[in-house]
Amino acid sequence: MSMHLIVAFGINLKGSELENTYEEVIQGTMEVLGSFAASDYFPVIGKLIDRITGLHSKCEKVFKVMDAFFDQSIKCHLEDESIKDDFIALLLKMESKETGPGEFQFTRNHTKGTLLDILIGGIDTSAHTVTWVMTHLIANPRVMKKVQAEVREVIKNKDNIIEEDMEQLEYLKMVINETLRINLLLPLLVPREASKDLKIGGYDIPKNTWIQVNVWAIHRSPNIWKDPEVFIPERFMEKEIDYKGLNFELLPFGSGRRMCPGMGLGMSLVHLTLINLLYRFDWNLPEGMEAKDVDLEESYGLVSPKKIPLELIPVITHWT
Repeated sequence: MSMHLIVAFGINLKGSELENTYEEVIQGTMEVLGSFAASDYFPVIGKLIDRITGLHSKCEKVFKVMDAFFDQSIKCHLEDESIKDDFIALLLKMESKETGPGEFQFTRNHTKGTLLDILIGGIDTSAHTVTWVMTHLIANPRVMKKVQAEVREVIKNKDNIIEEDMEQLEYLKMVINETLRINLLLPLLVPREASKDLKIGGYDIPKNTWIQVNVWAIHRSPNIWKDPEVFIPERFMEKEIDYKGLNFELLPFGSGRRMCPGMGLGMSLVHLTLINLLYRFDWNLPEGMEAKDVDLEESYGLVSPKKIPLELIPVITHWT
């Protein structure tokens, strides 16, 4: 979380003026983005339905809090001369750039919209991915033992983990791939809109039609994956594919020019977090629970987190 804020906002959230409103912004925004908006599907009566259900007023409230958060973020940036060379600095420079007649002019609203993508797209998803990985590991002791052995062999007594270390952790990569296959966070990805009339798989798709890509079904298809409901990281020893958008069997971040722009930063955070958790601690379930008792049910919304929060007991090891 802190890394995203430092990269985008040039500040560490803790101790800043933004600390108190951050949680409200994240939680409120994720709730409204994951809600069903009737106006998206019924242009004529949808707005009335959204007012009756209270979604419209909730969106207005969340927008005001979010807008104030970004105003304060930019104000902190402008008042502190030590903050420079971050994402906000780049966006403000684009705002001030003069353009000729008819050329696109970057505005403050564009800056805020871009910051929202950075804030929402890279924080909630990374945290839930780590949670799902740890869920599957604690539910599969064999896999937990194997991945911890690899991490501890590669990292050993290093205080600073570098990119070269991460690249050597082949089994950890398989574990993450398998987690993203079974529990991708956006089951339908972000909707696309057809820019022109086209034909897909024999179907006529009119211009401006919303296209929902059901990646969840692809990842669980028995026509593509053997035993798709079972957590088997070793399947990626046979299939040389990953999550970076070049293999259509595994598309947690989409593909092409409109795939997730925060994939690199987000997955670096996921790797670093997991390496530290697996290297420095052993993990136990609460007393009375066994691996078979671990709940794997998903919740719903813009992303798909665990329905029942994961509870684990860390045990410091001699490796630390």
